[in-house]
Amino acid sequence: MHENPFADWSATLFLADRTQYVLVTNTTSLYSVVMFGRGITGDSELIKRAVSHLGESMQDDGYHFLRERAFLSESEISPYDASFKLNEIPMSYQSYEVPRDAFGRMRIEPQPPASE
Repeated sequence: MHENPFADWSATLFLADRTQYVLVTNTTSLYSVVMFGRGITGDSELIKRAVSHLGESMQDDGYHFLRERAFLSESEISPYDASFKLNEIPMSYQSYEVPRDAFGRMRIEPQPPASE
């Protein structure tokens, strides 16, 4: 894990109804977003899209930017809306706390000076 909890994220690709999606999750708080995976061909594109989608979710959760919505197969739920549902689910890792609340309480801990 990265010493800065805001800099430690994981991503995984999954399929739903023959459509590729990417789940991006903060490792500390489990705050998550879901985005379309189509067209992501490398790390640069993955990071660009993840930052954009995280900004969307964070804005509406009271944290950062806002953008467009796109619909997810027949369930008519967008990756944007799926992200909100994920962040309302209590997780045992978080002592049954919802990830959105855990993300809001994260802080960067000061690092002791390096000894010479």
